Amino acid sequence: MTRTLPSDHCTLVTPSSEDRASWLRARKTGIGSSDASALVGANPWQSRLAVWLDKTSDVSDDTPPSRAMMLGNHLEEAVAQLFTHETGKAVTPVGMVRSKKWPFMMASCDRVLVDERAVLECKTTAWHQAKEWENDEIPNHALIQTIHQLAVTGLPRAYVAVLIGGGDDFQIRTVERDDAAISGLVELCEDFWTNYVQTGVEPRASQASDFQLMSSIRQPVDEQTIPTSVELQGWLRERAQIRSQKTELERRYQLVSARIIQELDGASAVVGMEGEPLCTYREIKRSGYTVEPKTIRQLKLTNRGREYFNG
Repeated sequence: MTRTLPSDHCTLVTPSSEDRASWLRARKTGIGSSDASALVGANPWQSRLAVWLDKTSDVSDDTPPSRAMMLGNHLEEAVAQLFTHETGKAVTPVGMVRSKKWPFMMASCDRVLVDERAVLECKTTAWHQAKEWENDEIPNHALIQTIHQLAVTGLPRAYVAVLIGGGDDFQIRTVERDDAAISGLVELCEDFWTNYVQTGVEPRASQASDFQLMSSIRQPVDEQTIPTSVELQGWLRERAQIRSQKTELERRYQLVSARIIQELDGASAVVGMEGEPLCTYREIKRSGYTVEPKTIRQLKLTNRGREYFNG
């Protein structure tokens, strides 16, 4: 059975059979579930600024998917089949849908249930992230995604199925509709869409990954200057102080490392009470390679600036 729409609360934007290029273009027309988790600050792979650039740029992101993304996409069907095997609940894809009540909100649900008014979010994760799923917990980014999907579809329930480490650790969580949580998320998405995307106002950088993002899109213009401001001086002063602390920590790190090597006195490892290696000290041969010249963008304080802000 193939369901056209999960409910009458939404309209179809693109079917699940649509090609990736069309899907990328369509996702620029609203706030998706992974976008919503970024706006909340729960998405470890994306920031508010990255979402804004994606929605306002004329160019679709044609960056090749990472290995983890490729595996996740390929394993999605396996996770869906495992869910059906474990629960007896049949599922089907529906594609990208848009909320009728809040048209700025869209969702690409992994699956919807055939005989139950519910969505299914399929997840895969590595062993080292298994702790995020302990004690029936759901990582924040996955929880926000499901809340967003329930808002868009109008459905009362979501299931989150996760395959951990690619092995036999398969878990299922249930998320019931929470209208208070949905209301808060809708308000946040509407504010972002109305006051930033539609107006073209760039949001503030909000996480560390925004440094690489800004470095890649902001090309410096020679001989162009701007006057200082109280706010900018505050950021410069904080950066200088952090750099000073970082330098001192690096010196301490080198000193401690030297003392460890000194204590080893020619040994190649430190072992614990049961003989397990705690620290190794070895010579490693590295193959030679040639690095092509390239242009980089560098942000740093001048000597005078460092003297001023460190003083």
